[in-house]
Amino acid sequence: MRGRCRLAQTRDHAPSPGLQRNPTSPRAAGKGKNSASLATDWLPDVLITAYRDGLGLVPVILIAGESCARLLCSGEEPALTAGEAAQARWWCKSAQQGEWLVQTAMRAAQRSDADPMSRHIAPHLGRAVLNAAKRLGITLRSDEEIARDAVAVIARLEQEIAAQQRGGALKSVNRGYRDYRLAASARGEKVLRYADWMERYKAKLVRDIAHNLRSR
Repeated sequence: MRGRCRLAQTRDHAPSPGLQRNPTSPRAAGKGKNSASLATDWLPDVLITAYRDGLGLVPVILIAGESCARLLCSGEEPALTAGEAAQARWWCKSAQQGEWLVQTAMRAAQRSDADPMSRHIAPHLGRAVLNAAKRLGITLRSDEEIARDAVAVIARLEQEIAAQQRGGALKSVNRGYRDYRLAASARGEKVLRYADWMERYKAKLVRDIAHNLRSR
């Protein structure tokens, strides 16, 4: 699922207003009563990915390089050529919505008065995505917005697991790890450490919770 648009000599990759870069991930958790609504940097990437997967979100990615700008709709990491970089990423509810956005935005960019050889065409193409979403009635979400939404779900899950640990109620989970370890050893596979296995276990729970939210 992909749309390409060779539109520009793009040497200046500064994002235009409204474009969203991928968030950085310093481990600096916010504290206090309102931390769930403000702090997202403490979230492990694997849990945010699980949350997105559970919601079934699909990205539309703006990619700019030395001699082109293009849009891509794909659930996989984009294959970048030399000199290319992802300039912005938005998330929508389905692959069909993503394809509509790519096609509509590229047609609009091609019909515009923007110089197809201008280095500023990539931001123009990004604005075309936002305009296309508005015209088609498609809700776009940035990485930052998704991370903020994931905070409440993941923080609640962490609190429940911590409470179960304090109350000795994780016996079934620990038994699951023991069974996994025995089975993996019997197959001659490398056994994950408990902390790594627990992170995968949390990711599955987060994915299931997000899936249930999606079906509401």
